Amino acid sequence: MKKLKHTLLFVFVGFTVTLTAQTDCGEDTGYGETEVEMLGNKICLSIDINFGYDDAGEKIENIFLGHLGITRDTPNYKQQILSLWNTYSNCFVCKSKSVTKPEIPYPTHFLKRVVDFNMEPQVFDEFLLNDPEEFPIDVNAVELVDGKGETLIDYLDKIIADPSKHKDYKLTVMKELRTYLIEDYGAKTAAELDEEKD
Repeated sequence: MKKLKHTLLFVFVGFTVTLTAQTDCGEDTGYGETEVEMLGNKICLSIDINFGYDDAGEKIENIFLGHLGITRDTPNYKQQILSLWNTYSNCFVCKSKSVTKPEIPYPTHFLKRVVDFNMEPQVFDEFLLNDPEEFPIDVNAVELVDGKGETLIDYLDKIIADPSKHKDYKLTVMKELRTYLIEDYGAKTAAELDEEKD
């Protein structure tokens, strides 16, 4: 039993080191996560709380504003949110199980959580993806899933390719979102991002 505990601890520590090496999410606050990771938890919880509400995107924007200590009256406030998002986009991971939809996977990146909740109109259209020229967010966060890198495009491709998932998603919306992300935001698969590094 003692050997098993050490093995599990080693696996857990190895996994954490891998994620930390990929992304610097800031300094630990003393509560086991960084301020940016706590921000990620807040926006993920907001998806759960605001499921079905048309103003969900505005409420998520409010969380970013609160984190930055600014308001919509602050000059260039959107640029400050953009800078924060693009610096730490890999850190916005929903680590907790959803209360509203406990069947969806976790941990998962915030952008995927929006898709899992079918909240693209409220969150993407009204906030995150409403202006690719003035507010070009990074949509290429890479998350390790089953030992492989996965971006939002990879995730959409899996949904589109798997007929068993079609009942949970609007297939037309998934295809349109995929095209929009690629054409307007430069979205790529994890494999394409790896090829660019070489």
